[in-house]
Amino acid sequence: MRFAALFSVCLLTAAAVPPTSPLTRIQDSRDAMDIVTAVKQAHTDLQRQDKADAKTQIDRALNLESKLDQSGALGRMVPIYREAVSVAVFTPSKIVGAGNQSSADRMTIPTVQDVVGESTRVFVDTKRMEQDLKDARKALDSGDINKAQSALAAAESARVTETDAGDEPLAKARANLFRAARQADRELFQDTAVSLGAAAKALETYANGNGPHQAGARVIAREIVLYVPRMPHEPTQVAGRIEGWWERVSDWTATPQKAQTTAQNR
Repeated sequence: MRFAALFSVCLLTAAAVPPTSPLTRIQDSRDAMDIVTAVKQAHTDLQRQDKADAKTQIDRALNLESKLDQSGALGRMVPIYREAVSVAVFTPSKIVGAGNQSSADRMTIPTVQDVVGESTRVFVDTKRMEQDLKDARKALDSGDINKAQSALAAAESARVTETDAGDEPLAKARANLFRAARQADRELFQDTAVSLGAAAKALETYANGNGPHQAGARVIAREIVLYVPRMPHEPTQVAGRIEGWWERVSDWTATPQKAQTTAQNR
């Protein structure tokens, strides 16, 4: 199971130079999020004078940076997209002719109708964060807690946010494609069809707006609509086809695109 096995918290990602597979993007995003978490914990540890755990958290973050280096992500702005369960609001969708599923199941299979806060994209400057972490570790080794705290504060600020309300339909499309791929991996093709329908609808909504990827969104929406009836005839290819759509949509928000961006420093 490609998507389900890697992401219990349902994070999706793309990268400035796209990796070779959706799995690499997902893992990069998960590692980037874990780095952010470790840095925040290390900063909290130092505020409590817990130098030992702070070192543990810094070392953990640096090990994750090494993983990003191996995947080719280090030095890039790695986006963190919180998809599906963690930030999505699910509402029931009715399935017509859902085969072996019960009537109750046919009425309550959820699709992603709204994605909270997805108009705000978060990017991690992995190279800058790596240097700040090394500075923090060196400062701790020399006993300079104040300098270590300053370096960790700098590491925490190595995040960039970018807000664009027009991207909300793309967030819905990604979330539903994510869900559809997981369902296809489990051969729940009736559920997959519902999620794909929601993704196509979100892409059409985007295509009817003023975004820069209107034509591409309309093309993918059409491809999805035409493909759904064919799924039962090629069950082993469905998940891969959906992952391809997810990659194409994710590419559109893979890097910061606004001239105006703000760095977070919390």
